[in-house]
Amino acid sequence: MKNHLLGLTITTTLLSGCASAPPVDVKSLNYGEKPDNPLAIAERVEKYNALDAGSIQVKTIINPTKGYMQITGGVEAGWEYCYQVNGKNTFGGNTGWQYRYMLIRNNVGVYFARDNQAATLCSNMKI
Repeated sequence: MKNHLLGLTITTTLLSGCASAPPVDVKSLNYGEKPDNPLAIAERVEKYNALDAGSIQVKTIINPTKGYMQITGGVEAGWEYCYQVNGKNTFGGNTGWQYRYMLIRNNVGVYFARDNQAATLCSNMKI
């Protein structure tokens, strides 16, 4: 009997960890104003983090659309923006075009993703 009760407790605990997040009321979220110039916001962020700011090139892949991210502790809403960046690496060669994803609210980036995570998020965006 104790073994069955222990098994039930462990199973219940494991399954409760798989519970889905509560539904999000997308109409009540604060998306902020649509970004005036998302490309300039992306360039500013990329140049700030670059080894060689002068080498940074940024191009838009998908124009901003309303979106949100479920994160630990809640939901971040804003305008999803997908772009690619190219710049110099530590050897002075170009890195090649790399995907970036940014969630922008009130002309400020509030969530960033790069490389594979960015490519996945960008592929999920509606064009």
